[in-house]
Amino acid sequence: MALQAAGLDADDVSPYRRWTRETILFELKARHRDGDAVNSGAVQADDQGLHAAAIRAFGKFDAALTAANIQPDSVRRRKSWSKRWSFPRSKP
Repeated sequence: MALQAAGLDADDVSPYRRWTRETILFELKARHRDGDAVNSGAVQADDQGLHAAAIRAFGKFDAALTAANIQPDSVRRRKSWSKRWSFPRSKP
């Protein structure tokens, strides 16, 4: 109440933010809409709380992106490794 009376938003004053699945999705969609990078590394560097909350709420960061209707592969900066991309093993 005191913050509101002073014209302040609790999110701007508190060092901690209360994250819900809805607020996580809202933030990811807003960043994407505004042209900001939404790959895991960029979000982690820019907003560690959002990144950590997304993983807590959705299990994996890619799952949070998918829930926000953002295709993880379309925003990923580094490609995932698979057997197809791995180096062949040398034989002794």
